[in-house]
Amino acid sequence: MKNIIFLGSKPIGYHCLKFLLENKTSDYQVVAIVSNENSRFGNEFSLKKLAIENDIRFHQNIEFLEDIDIDFLISVQYHEILKSKTLKRVKGMSINLHMAPLPEYRGCNQFSFAIYNRERAFGTTLHVLDEGIDSGPILDEIRFPIEDDDDVESLYLRTFEFSKELFKRSIFNIMNGEFKTRSQIELSKTRKSNIYYRKDIESIKKLDFGNKTDEVYLKVKATSKIGFTPPFAEVNGEKLYVLSQRMYDNLINQK
Repeated sequence: MKNIIFLGSKPIGYHCLKFLLENKTSDYQVVAIVSNENSRFGNEFSLKKLAIENDIRFHQNIEFLEDIDIDFLISVQYHEILKSKTLKRVKGMSINLHMAPLPEYRGCNQFSFAIYNRERAFGTTLHVLDEGIDSGPILDEIRFPIEDDDDVESLYLRTFEFSKELFKRSIFNIMNGEFKTRSQIELSKTRKSNIYYRKDIESIKKLDFGNKTDEVYLKVKATSKIGFTPPFAEVNGEKLYVLSQRMYDNLINQK
C-alpha cells in the first residue's frame, strides 16, 4: 500500500482531501494531514476535523513527519514552499493543485490579476511540485472562458468548481502513472509567463479617483472579495474602503 501525505487548507483543500478519504482503495492510504487550519473560511472546512474523524495523524508542520515513508505528497493550497529535503523524501511524486492557468499565473492573487489584466480565459492546474513557485511540469489542466460580468469573487467560485472536477478526474490516474507531463519552460514559448507575490496585490487595491472611471471600476471588480481587505482610497490621511455591488449584496444577505 502506498502512503499519501496531504498538505492543504481552505475549502478546496478540504474538498480534495474529503474526496481522497471517501474514495480510498487498497492501493493508497492517507497517513498524515498537514494544515495551518486557516479559519477565514469557517470551521466547516477543517482538515483537522477530517483527520480526527478518520483517525489520521494531524500536524501543522510537515517537519513532524520525519518518521513516515512518503510515496506521494499531495498539496492543495498549502501555505508554505516546501524545502528540498522534504521533497527528496518522496519516493513517488509530489503533486500540487494550483487554482490558475500555468505558466501565466504563478504565485498569489491570481483571480484578481486575471480580472485586472482583462483576461478572456482562465484555468486550474495539477502540476509536479518542485522547489520553485508553481513551476513544475504540468500534469493536467482545465481552461474555461472568463465571462464579461465576472469579478474576483465569481471567478474564484467557478475556478473552485473546475478545480474539484480536475482533482477528481485526475489524481488517481496520476498516482497510477497514467499521465504525460508538459514543461512550463516549453509552454512559455506559446503562453504568457507571470508570477505574482502576496505584496503585489496592494498595487491594484489603492484607488485614485482622479483616474478614469473604468480604471477605478476595474480595480474594485478585481479586488473586492469577502474575507479580504477591500480596495481603498486615501482621503485626508484616512482609508475609505470601497465595495463592489456583488460584495455589498453578499454582506447584506449574511445578516
